[in-house]
Amino acid sequence: MPPPVSLPTSHSVALMQVAISYNAISEALDDIKELQSFSKSAREKLTLKKHMSANVPAPTLKHPLRMVRKDWDVTVSQDTAYTINVARTGGFAFTPNGNGLRLSVPIGFSGQVGFTGDIAKILSLNKKDFSGQIDLNVDILVDVDPNWTPIVTVKPSFDWKDKAQIEIVGGIWIPIAKYPNNPLQKALNRGADQIRQRIANVDLKTKISKLWTAKAFPLTERGRTFGYCNDDPKMHFSLAFRFNRAS
Repeated sequence: MPPPVSLPTSHSVALMQVAISYNAISEALDDIKELQSFSKSAREKLTLKKHMSANVPAPTLKHPLRMVRKDWDVTVSQDTAYTINVARTGGFAFTPNGNGLRLSVPIGFSGQVGFTGDIAKILSLNKKDFSGQIDLNVDILVDVDPNWTPIVTVKPSFDWKDKAQIEIVGGIWIPIAKYPNNPLQKALNRGADQIRQRIANVDLKTKISKLWTAKAFPLTERGRTFGYCNDDPKMHFSLAFRFNRAS
């Protein structure tokens, strides 16, 4: 019988992938009613600015009728009232990006805003119609800490397709972005918590510990074992998160 052969030790890297389904993400957001539709009416006091420009006298000894252009801003405080209806107008779209994922959904809105009071009604400044579209984006990034606990970062953002303000009367604009944004932002914060819980709930450490142990793999030929390949983990291996469409 030939003497046993000792082979040199070699190093290799093991890669572990964790698959996260799109459904797990979309279901967490589907549970938030404001991301389906909502309506709101409220009153608030706004500080509004109007830019003014005019030719004003600036006489000199040589030019007593001299005029110059002057610009200034006028600031007024005004009570306003608004009504808004917001509804999702399409399904979720997913864009993978390395260890991250961007989820987008179109949102439509319409409503009325104007000044309060009888004078505003007489001047037809009490109800100005507005409408528009927003793409609501949710960026999700997944990583792990040294204890193999998932770290989930969720960042919502808004992509306005229309102007985020409306001209109530010549040169005076009312910002309308906050009417849909603020309720949606609060809803997304709750949705972000649910997304984190769904992903971070995975016990990676237990699953990895089952793999991260010394093992001996028998080498056989024609039903006879002629050697063993020993696997003795010494260092961390790479971990990647992958998003897929599987349920």
